[in-house]
Amino acid sequence: MLMKNCFGKLLIAMTLFCVFNTVESQESQNLVPNGSFEELYTCPEQTGDFDNLMFWKRKSITPDVFSYCSNNPFIQPPIILNTFIGVPYTGEAMAGIYTFSNFNDVSESFTVELIEPLKYGVYYYFSFMHKVPSLNNSSDFSCISKTINACFTYSINENVYQNCIYEYGDLDDEDLVEGEWVKRDAIIRGSGEIFLEVGNVYNIEQSVSYSFCPSSDIITASAYNLVDDFEMHEIIALPDTIYYCDSSSLIQDIEILENEKYYLNGIEVTTSSINYSIGLNILMIDFGNVTYFDTTFVTANNVSSASNSYEIILCEGESVNIENFFSGYNYDSILINGREQAVIENAGSYFLTLFNPCGYDTSFLSVVETKCSCNIFIPNSFSPNGDGINDLFRVYDHCENSDIEYERLTIYDRWGGVVSKSENRSEPYWDGKTSSGQVLPEGIYIYLIEYKLARYDGQNYQQMSKAGEINLFY
Repeated sequence: MLMKNCFGKLLIAMTLFCVFNTVESQESQNLVPNGSFEELYTCPEQTGDFDNLMFWKRKSITPDVFSYCSNNPFIQPPIILNTFIGVPYTGEAMAGIYTFSNFNDVSESFTVELIEPLKYGVYYYFSFMHKVPSLNNSSDFSCISKTINACFTYSINENVYQNCIYEYGDLDDEDLVEGEWVKRDAIIRGSGEIFLEVGNVYNIEQSVSYSFCPSSDIITASAYNLVDDFEMHEIIALPDTIYYCDSSSLIQDIEILENEKYYLNGIEVTTSSINYSIGLNILMIDFGNVTYFDTTFVTANNVSSASNSYEIILCEGESVNIENFFSGYNYDSILINGREQAVIENAGSYFLTLFNPCGYDTSFLSVVETKCSCNIFIPNSFSPNGDGINDLFRVYDHCENSDIEYERLTIYDRWGGVVSKSENRSEPYWDGKTSSGQVLPEGIYIYLIEYKLARYDGQNYQQMSKAGEINLFY
């Protein structure tokens, strides 16, 4: 089932399925290539050597890459920025970017093509590590670091951004920790996007956050940010249904990471496995400040759920669909006399093989042909005068091996206006009044009866209607 209440993430994406009595888990790959900036064509030796990175491309100006492999002390961590020291969150490298510089009214951005496009309607967990400079009056401080964006786009050259996270105003004051790495994460719903772009898509009026500026002089303000460890994982939704077979196990092994808590049906999971139960199961994963929910329904589906034999009545000149007859048995496919077919057109005896998620059943089917009919009689006049004779306009029917379900009776005047309408009556009738109870004058009216005609098994419905004139007199 698709994720509900998409406020969280799933580091180990999961799927459940029944394959001869097993429940398994699956881990998804990181869709951001070189997300921690470790893969380089050559070591960077000066600021702006962003093109040395594999997969990533600069989109505007010259973002930076810092790596321990560099011989330049300004490129080799630790990097001194104002009053804090910058080192990679993990590994050997990290990237740096001006999200705004008021010296030349520009901002930097870079982009990467995802390993595969985001699937339509599928949810993903996206995260990256972010470090902001200290808040002081030097040339680099985080007056406007609230404006760092991560956006997903269809083209590397377009400026129409989809699924942007951390847009202007999204980061609260407490989210910005001076000189410390902070994780930024969100749930993204895919719609075919191909590229990830990181930077600032706003102008100075939208970018400057005055509450972050320790000085009233913001004209010289700039915001430099360090980023690392970009990750994006598909959240593989639980199936709508898990079929529980004889002697099957509904235990799924999991790895509970630090700061994670698993809950199944409101009870915390404290072991390394989840034991699902028959019926509705609600899984919640609490990551501290974000939560992921999903549901699945576990149903018992034993191999021997079918009877030894069945009998079906076949109306003359018609056919019967066996799949409709067995629709409530959770069968994936049915063989009739060893062949894949669903429709029977002739009377006789048949051998059935019915496959379900737990195995297969066998059964015999006897098809008996008979006449099926349903005759409807509709009078052409009535007199609602209270004498007990023909006071109501009624519909009469006589059905054999068939069933009729009335849906709607509509009465029109001679000019096509609706004067009365009734729905879902087992025996439709009209008392000569409007729907609001007003007595109508004598005259000719038009009726329209809409109904469904079903055969013996209640499966093969046929939509029908009849219309004609009715004479109302007193």
